[in-house]
Amino acid sequence: MGVKELDVMYQNVIDYSFKQVTTIEQGVDMLEAFDYLAKRDSIRTCVKKKAIEVMNLFITEIDMAKQELDQKKHIPFPFHHGKLSGISIFIRSIIFRLEKFKEKIDKLYFIDDEIKAPAYDKYSITVKQLESRIKEEKLALWKEDNKLYEDPSMLSRAIEAVTILRRPD
Repeated sequence: MGVKELDVMYQNVIDYSFKQVTTIEQGVDMLEAFDYLAKRDSIRTCVKKKAIEVMNLFITEIDMAKQELDQKKHIPFPFHHGKLSGISIFIRSIIFRLEKFKEKIDKLYFIDDEIKAPAYDKYSITVKQLESRIKEEKLALWKEDNKLYEDPSMLSRAIEAVTILRRPD
C-alpha cells in the first residue's frame, strides 16, 4: 500500500467524520483533531475544505438567528419583564449565542483569515443590526409610549397618582 492510497483513506475518514457534524462546536473539535494529524499537503487541503464547511455552518447559524427574530410575531419573554425590555433581552440572547459560536471559531488559529473573513463580516454586520434594533427601534417605541410623561401637567398628575398609592409612613 502506497502513501497516496493512505492519503486517500485518510481523506475518506475525514469526509465520513464530517458527515456526522451538525453543530459548530462539533466542527471545531473535528478540525482541531484532524489539523493536529495533518502533516501532508493533501491532508491539510482537505482540512481547509472542511474549515470552509464549518464557516458556512456559522453563516447558516447567523441567517437562522436573523430569521428567528424576523419571523416571530410573538417573542416569548418572562412576565416580570416589560414588553420592550423582554424583546430586548430576547435579541440580546441571540447576540450572546452568536458570540459563543464566534468564540469557538476564534480558537481555530491554524485556519487562514481569508477563510474566516466572510463569516466574520456577516457576523459583525448582523450583530450591529441587532444592537441597532434594540437601541433605535425599541427605544423609540419606549419613548413614544412614555411621551405623555414629558408634558409637565401629566407628569405632576402621574406623581400625584403614585403618591396617593403610597402607604403612609
